[in-house]
Amino acid sequence: MSITSYPLRRRIAISMEALQREGSFALPSQSVASGKIGSNPYLESQEELRICPQMPSNALPPSLCACGQYAIVGRCSNDETHIVGRTIDCAREWCPLCGEDRSIPHKKRYWALLHKAQQMRDVGLFVLTFGEPARLLLRNKEALRATARAITKVFRDYGYKRGWSRWHWFGDPSCPCGSKQVKPWADKNARTSGIKCVTCGRSHDYRSLRPNYHPHLNVVVDGGYIAPARLEQMKQTLRQIPIAPYVIHYSTTGHVPGKILHRLRYVTRSTFRAQEWAPDMVIELRNFKNQTHWGLATRQSAGHWAGPPVWELKDLSSKDQTDVGEISGIMTGKCPLCDGTLRWTSLIIHGLLVPPEAFSLLDDRYMLFDHRYIDHIQHSKK
Repeated sequence: MSITSYPLRRRIAISMEALQREGSFALPSQSVASGKIGSNPYLESQEELRICPQMPSNALPPSLCACGQYAIVGRCSNDETHIVGRTIDCAREWCPLCGEDRSIPHKKRYWALLHKAQQMRDVGLFVLTFGEPARLLLRNKEALRATARAITKVFRDYGYKRGWSRWHWFGDPSCPCGSKQVKPWADKNARTSGIKCVTCGRSHDYRSLRPNYHPHLNVVVDGGYIAPARLEQMKQTLRQIPIAPYVIHYSTTGHVPGKILHRLRYVTRSTFRAQEWAPDMVIELRNFKNQTHWGLATRQSAGHWAGPPVWELKDLSSKDQTDVGEISGIMTGKCPLCDGTLRWTSLIIHGLLVPPEAFSLLDDRYMLFDHRYIDHIQHSKK
């Protein structure tokens, strides 16, 4: 079961009262125990935080975001002493940790689409870019939804029975000197990320950049050659919707599994790298479902995603196979010690509240708890 299915706001860390009653495991300080330091915006309400009343709880400064500091606890089905904690991510695009390419949330997004992509022999990508007047209208999530629905209808009418779409909010960032030759960097300890310019050699935090809001919709469909006349006809039809795209570009991968996986990574990557880029959109995009699909099963139809795969994971390079295998283990709940199945509990623990002798780090995703420590907590909560 995915960690996001748990009602996180109801299950705040471990039982503070039980720990304080027993006195067996000391808390670092009352301020940390009360959640006032390092408060978690997705575990507490805006009213409880009262840090920045004019901004919503999903728009807190990175220094106040506790992304990755909480862990959900699971027990291995093969060995009861294998009690593993898996860190919880906020999965927001503007998070310095979750927004990085090939971060765990990024891998989760393209892993969720992998079984669909395996049914495609060729993956086609339409990138629909909007002009300046349309961008002003697309600062509203209802307009974003309506535009995506209208575009999906056009593709359905042209015979595309299945596909998916995802918005990119900004283009690739460039250096203030004007150069687009930049390399990304991230400092997990400082919870910052940004770019380094190859031309001038300067580094810039994403929060210091101010790119223009530039929404463009990526539409992924079964690819292949499209005759120029038919492609032009599709473009003309797309330009007749209420909020019409200005530039439409089409490309295809061919039957190359490595290119298909790369396309998944490209479409699902984060482009909204700092909330300072568009604070109004941080608020507007709350509860907005960015990634949409069509061709799924309904009561009237078995759906168009029920076919067999046309290529296998073994067709990928060894590096890509390792990458996909890592995220598959996380998504399917495999124990990192013995490949058993983890049974997730309702227990959520804050890393600052765990004594050093009660756990050991397995990697940057998992920690191994002393089973006596977890048993003590669960017994105290009864």
